[in-house]
Amino acid sequence: MVAICSVDGCYVRDGLHEPPSRGRNPNVYGQWMLFLGLEDKEYVRSSIRVCNKHFTVDCFSNYMAVQMGFGKRLYLNPDAVPTLSHGGEAVLVSTREMGCQTDPPKTRDMSVSAWIPPTFRSKALQVHLRPATRSVSCEAVSLPSLPMFSTPTSPPEKRPHLECSIDDSTNVPDDSDPSLLENTVSDTPVDQMTKYIVYEDCLLELFQSCSFCRHACAVEQFCQGTLVSIKATCTHCSLVKRWKSQPHVGSIPAGDLHLSAAIAITGSSFAQTDKVLNALRVKGISESTYYSHQGQVFQNHCG
Repeated sequence: MVAICSVDGCYVRDGLHEPPSRGRNPNVYGQWMLFLGLEDKEYVRSSIRVCNKHFTVDCFSNYMAVQMGFGKRLYLNPDAVPTLSHGGEAVLVSTREMGCQTDPPKTRDMSVSAWIPPTFRSKALQVHLRPATRSVSCEAVSLPSLPMFSTPTSPPEKRPHLECSIDDSTNVPDDSDPSLLENTVSDTPVDQMTKYIVYEDCLLELFQSCSFCRHACAVEQFCQGTLVSIKATCTHCSLVKRWKSQPHVGSIPAGDLHLSAAIAITGSSFAQTDKVLNALRVKGISESTYYSHQGQVFQNHCG
């Protein structure tokens, strides 16, 4: 039997959630029953379902992660209570398909208007110019006697030959010249890379304008432990730029693993390290993540 939403008049079958346990959280359970109009009746907990559209956005613990395409299913907070009726605004969830290495790359045609300078062939031309001549008629007139000065005369200067050349060189560098290419790939191992403390406002300044058309961008930010990823979409040309603050080791952000390893190697405690990070307002990892790394990653490598 396919489960459907228990709200009266709603027949949605996707994105369903069960109410909390009555024994563990009777207050939240009572608010669920009050919303469904079942506060005076006894129902089996597994037979009650409520879909996503009856909850507000702040009721979900991973709403931003699903919006950014890092997940497909929404999860409720422990104290989440449905408050939106059937006519309320539904929670819109955007998903993104994640491919694997064997899938062919997806391409999109984009038209870009660009001016390409014409290509010319270099030629050197030598041009001989003859001096221009003009016929002048003179009429003899009587002039008053003037003192004569001896003015030395010099032969006319010879005009130099003119050389006209057409060059096909442009401002575009030749990719075949290895001296013009810069190697941007770092050979440094991930655990040996230098880390920095970057302030959020200073980081977001780099994504305020489009690198192609210089118009303003709509910036979306997602945090996962010590990792921050940014998606900047140009409001003019729709160019999308994605950036993340650190690489991944497998499916785990490298910064999370390095922080867990540093705490264990130096003999520090997670509680003290977490206090220091919170005092600096630096994003860190949760205690459960720390112990998960200790049990699943480090012991497997050391054992």
